[in-house]
Amino acid sequence: MANLIIQQQVNKATLELERTPGAAAVSGIYGKGPAGEETPAGIPEQTHSLTPEKSVKHSCGTYALISECASGQHHFAKRIYCGKEWCVICGAKRSPAHNRRIARVLPKAMQISGMGYFVIEFSDVYRTIGQHGVDPDIDAWCYSKKDLQDTTRRIVDVLAGKRMGRRGRVDGFFQRGLIRWHWFGDEVTGKWNPHANVLVDAGYIEPEKLEEIKTALRTALNVPDLIVHYSFVDTPGQMFQKVEYITRATFLNYDWNPYMASELFNFRNQRWWGTWKDAPAWGTDQLEDTDLDGLLDIGKLQGGKCPDCGQPLKTLYHAHDGHEVKWSRPIDSTWLTIWNAEEIAGTGYYRLPHTEGDYSPAAFINEERRGLQIGKCLITDGHVIDLVTGEILSSKKKVRDSEKEEYWRSLLDGQ
Repeated sequence: MANLIIQQQVNKATLELERTPGAAAVSGIYGKGPAGEETPAGIPEQTHSLTPEKSVKHSCGTYALISECASGQHHFAKRIYCGKEWCVICGAKRSPAHNRRIARVLPKAMQISGMGYFVIEFSDVYRTIGQHGVDPDIDAWCYSKKDLQDTTRRIVDVLAGKRMGRRGRVDGFFQRGLIRWHWFGDEVTGKWNPHANVLVDAGYIEPEKLEEIKTALRTALNVPDLIVHYSFVDTPGQMFQKVEYITRATFLNYDWNPYMASELFNFRNQRWWGTWKDAPAWGTDQLEDTDLDGLLDIGKLQGGKCPDCGQPLKTLYHAHDGHEVKWSRPIDSTWLTIWNAEEIAGTGYYRLPHTEGDYSPAAFINEERRGLQIGKCLITDGHVIDLVTGEILSSKKKVRDSEKEEYWRSLLDGQ
């Protein structure tokens, strides 16, 4: 009877999960130029253009991970997304992937009472120089992962100052900020146009000082005609809109530039500098129609803390390199509907009601930990590691393969 009920719930959940809601629309805002004039800074509409083969099949969101806090009373889940900007799901405006990026930035952005915004752009002649494997000896700017990393470092060194050992960063213009790249613009669809978006803790900048910053950037990058725009905003709604804007996806079609799509694999497209430990300068009650509290809860989960009680997420086991793993192995996301999971702020993160029984989230986690207790040792670099505690053991304590097989066979047999 219990199996029949579970099967009925699974069938119902499958039908519900097939319905994909549309992305929410976001209206534009206005910023302020260096002299305080209003400048349009709205978020333009985005369109995806994928080949049928790339748009029909995808697995984003079909699997999920679960976790629980140290108290054992709060359980959470998160769907697995590829995060690729050209993915029809992850690349959409205010998609779960986009909302997760917003959640990472928001706790820091809320510490700023005035937000400066730089856009640093290269003219056409610089954009496709230095292709990896074709121009290996050219020190270029933005047409390979290596050059993008170097360009990012140079921009940060100018704006934040160069690292000088124990002295930290010196001779910079801004104590803290964030840089993130957009790969394509909105005026010409599919044209490679990498430009750096930089948010800084600043407001109005005197024209002489702004010109000094622009000159320093052009000198550091060796680009005399580097395009540098600056504006600033000072209200919570405008600052949130800037965060929302710079975290959006722009590489909406893989076929626009397959070479750079490959180059950007594992590229770190978000860098911070400075200290971010201040109290919030504005609160969640100052912004309408946005679940800021939910986004802040996601920021805590991404940092390994329970948003409900403040305790750390429980360490389920240790990876082969010794780092703590706080989320389970993948499970079918149909279980989220069976458990009546409640999504948090449209991020693909969920709160799971605390339940008991063989099919509860806690039971899934305990079963996984039980399996690790039996088959818990892993040889790596000549050592045997306890996956549960992370302790390095001697080879004599390694669990025999026959014991692991016996345990897993007992699970399959329902013993």
